[in-house]
Order: sequence, then structure tokens, then C-alpha cells
Amino acid sequence: GEVYNVCMGKSFKIRDLLAYLIKKSGKKLKISATPALFKKIDVPDSRGDNSKLRKHTGWVPVVSIYDSLNKMLL
Repeated sequence: GEVYNVCMGKSFKIRDLLAYLIKKSGKKLKISATPALFKKIDVPDSRGDNSKLRKHTGWVPVVSIYDSLNKMLL
């Protein structure tokens, strides 16, 4: 009956993750943003809190975000 966040507990810039994926894909793509599409209610930073999971189970993240992204490209 408990809820746990399985996460790294860190935030990453989407732009950086996208740039990483593009580089690893070998494609020549340009990243651009349209400022008019940004809204004041957009959340500038979002990260999970895994402290409850760590406290109750001793769990620690072992797979990096970059390893996960690499698997997505397979």
C-alpha cells in the first residue's frame, strides 16, 4: 500500500539529453526552441525524490540516465 519513487533524484536539462541522443545517433539535427510556446506555468525544474525508497529498502540507483538513453537507441 505504499508509493515509492524509483528515480535518480537529480534533474537534467532536456536540451542536454536531446543533444546527447542526437550525438549518439550520428544524425545531423539542429535543436531549436520556439519561445512563444513556453508558458508561465511551465515547470522549470522537476525531479523525483527517492529518499523514502532508500530509507525503507537501502536501494540506490545504479543505472545512469545516459545508460538508459543508450538502450533507447538500440
